[in-house]
Amino acid sequence: MDTGITMDLGFLISLQKSREYKRIFQYSLDMCSILALKKSSMFKRWFSTLFEAGNFPRYCPVQPSHYYLKDYNYNTLFIPTFLYAGQYKVTFNMTQYQDKRKTKDFVAVSIAWEIDEIAIVQGLQGYVSQSSFIFQTGKCRFNEKYFDNFTMTIVNNTLDLDMVTPRTIPRGLKVLIDVQISLDMGKSYQRLFAHILDTCNVVSSVKTSIFKSWFESMRKHGNFMANCPVPEGQYFLRNWKLDSQLVPNYLMPGDYRVLVHFFYGKQKTNHEEFALDMDIYAMVSK
Repeated sequence: MDTGITMDLGFLISLQKSREYKRIFQYSLDMCSILALKKSSMFKRWFSTLFEAGNFPRYCPVQPSHYYLKDYNYNTLFIPTFLYAGQYKVTFNMTQYQDKRKTKDFVAVSIAWEIDEIAIVQGLQGYVSQSSFIFQTGKCRFNEKYFDNFTMTIVNNTLDLDMVTPRTIPRGLKVLIDVQISLDMGKSYQRLFAHILDTCNVVSSVKTSIFKSWFESMRKHGNFMANCPVPEGQYFLRNWKLDSQLVPNYLMPGDYRVLVHFFYGKQKTNHEEFALDMDIYAMVSK
């Protein structure tokens, strides 16, 4: 088995009072890249548990032979903490592609695996994150309609922002936060999760959320407004770090890219109006 085999890994959750399952996320993984990866990642840890219960090779290409998995105990599997208790189905589809082409050759493996509620609860017990989110570099671009100037600087794991707004920023500003992980040491990135938020709702909300916590932390290091609309003026952020207690505990150690896209209207339509983009590269470590 040569390079080019891809695994499509899907997680689905059972809907209440129904036999149907709803997909909550899916990944497409290059199997040989996972095997060759030296840094720890969620997927690398999953594969490591398979090695302990079988005779799978640890490198590519995979030579013709008889391979097996016996008495595999999935309770040893790291279960991401964003999977809440419930009935799950995990699907695996491994596909071989022809040399240097995107033409599908054949499906190597297709498996559906159900995990019950007890397994999820047991897998989550005792898992506490002590991760550090380390800023490395970044870039930005802005719409001169909303900003006279916008600069972003990252030095010694601290983030600085400086911006000048020539006019009031009205309500309706949305932000897409797209968190991506690299599975091949920064050569490419794959989406881990993405959320579109109404910025005014986050700013004015009295409810606690991870996004509200991030904003409140930033307010301690700058002069950001706590209400909407935002009047014209000069705003800044100084020496901001993402404290360990604000790092989602399902972010495994590795290289990350966070894309932050501010816009008005409906994304990816003719009614979308770009306001600001920030691309932030970071590393998560234990």
